[in-house]
Amino acid sequence: MGAFLVSYIALDEVAKYMVPSTASWIAVELGAGLIQYTVFGLLLGLVYRERATRGA
Repeated sequence: MGAFLVSYIALDEVAKYMVPSTASWIAVELGAGLIQYTVFGLLLGLVYRERATRGA
């Protein structure tokens, strides 16, 4: 799901707005999306790992 959202932000949003550099927009949005979903995934994994170890 994260890959779909990042691709939408990086590729579709650039078509909606007049940006000075399409390549830099795509690079920045892909980088930001990668960082955002990586951090969120790691935090979510930590939350469920702690619940699993407490419940076992």
